[in-house]
Amino acid sequence: MTLAVDKSAFLDAFEAYWAAEGGTQGGLEAFLETYLERTGLTSAHDAAVTAHDAFRDSFAGLRASVLEAAE
Repeated sequence: MTLAVDKSAFLDAFEAYWAAEGGTQGGLEAFLETYLERTGLTSAHDAAVTAHDAFRDSFAGLRASVLEAAE
């Protein structure tokens, strides 16, 4: 799969990285937030995070049930 990079958004994201506080973690969060926002991918990211969280929660519930049944 080939993905085109929006160079203008990428440069803006790097500006946000360097301007962010919080070290590397804060910079990466600022970079990603800026790039997703500038490329219009924020809603796709939010949907993926929501799906991931729902899967994680359902897996945790399943795991708890299995452990409870094993006792």
